[in-house]
Amino acid sequence: MVFVGLAADFQAGDRVQLAAQHPAGVPVRDQPGDSQYFRWPDKTDGVVVAVQGNAVQVEASTKRGWILGKYLVALAAPGDEGTEVPSLIIGAWNLEHMHDGAARGFPELMGPKALPPRTPGDYAKIADAIRDQLGTAVIMLSEIAGVPGQRTSLELERLKALLGPTWKYAIGSSGGINGAQRVAILYDEARVEAISIDELTVPDIDVEGDDIFDRDPLVGYFRVRRSGSTPATDFLAVALHLASGQNKVANHNAAMERFRTELHAYCQARPALRNEKDILVGGDLNASHYDNKKEDFWENFDSGGYKFAALAPPDGDDYLATRLKGTPLFPGSQIDYLFASASLKGLLILPVATVHHELAANGDFLMYRRNYSDHFPITVSIMVGNDLDN
Repeated sequence: MVFVGLAADFQAGDRVQLAAQHPAGVPVRDQPGDSQYFRWPDKTDGVVVAVQGNAVQVEASTKRGWILGKYLVALAAPGDEGTEVPSLIIGAWNLEHMHDGAARGFPELMGPKALPPRTPGDYAKIADAIRDQLGTAVIMLSEIAGVPGQRTSLELERLKALLGPTWKYAIGSSGGINGAQRVAILYDEARVEAISIDELTVPDIDVEGDDIFDRDPLVGYFRVRRSGSTPATDFLAVALHLASGQNKVANHNAAMERFRTELHAYCQARPALRNEKDILVGGDLNASHYDNKKEDFWENFDSGGYKFAALAPPDGDDYLATRLKGTPLFPGSQIDYLFASASLKGLLILPVATVHHELAANGDFLMYRRNYSDHFPITVSIMVGNDLDN
């Protein structure tokens, strides 16, 4: 068995592996509670020596240090690996103005510094990232152009062709001038069945000078494909994109409150969804869990219902920035998130989302933005098996 542990899950002699949430590695202390720490590399193997409170003493390559249990993965004893738990990767990615012929770079790269429209090679890189590097079966997208008056996208048709014949998409009808920046959901039919995908139609509500949902949320109801007659895991994936501006706290709070209301109404109106509790919400929130602007939806949001929580660690140093900013470009904003309902949280392989900086080869952020986006994709992996909530 392999699992992410709390300190109480471990005992002396257990084999463990470090699971970093920061590119520099896992914080390690000489003594439990020390304010100063150093770091050991991600995926370092070790053996538990002792447990004290929420800390675990680990020996690795003749060195010893104290590590919080949340940074450790328990490894099976040699020859006792057991059966791998089937899983599915779901993600979210703002693909920065995916619109044929549109220059990109706002606001950092404007005028002569603006990035040119995407090339066929850029589309091929994005397809490779979604399919092979991220391994996603479902990914929620932002800033996707749609054909005016239709729920289709020339850009996603091109991307779908590169991904392969089993890939499909759905796109909303609203967002941007003439629908130039909408939310969408891309999925692999070989791994999931799309039972329904609908737009949550939210009336125009102006708060702090902006509509709370310029692009209405998109709700996908999916069932994992599996053999046999046992009901398979089903879940909702909801693509969101909140109004631009990290200072728009009232706007973002109003948007999430209205989203909560609309989602409950949507599910209650559909018998198949009245008892569905496995929900993942994701996208560009244009808000940070870690700044001094305190929104009210990060923890136990919808406390009387789905009980959503952001899949992000309590310490901002452990959550990689999700958007590039500045000149020269660097990862500087933590504004993209995945939220899980309490029910779906129990299916997560890891309790926090992964931010994929590895797509920026050799730390070349300008080239990453040219080829991909100003945002990094985020993903989680969920265990799939028998469905328990329907």
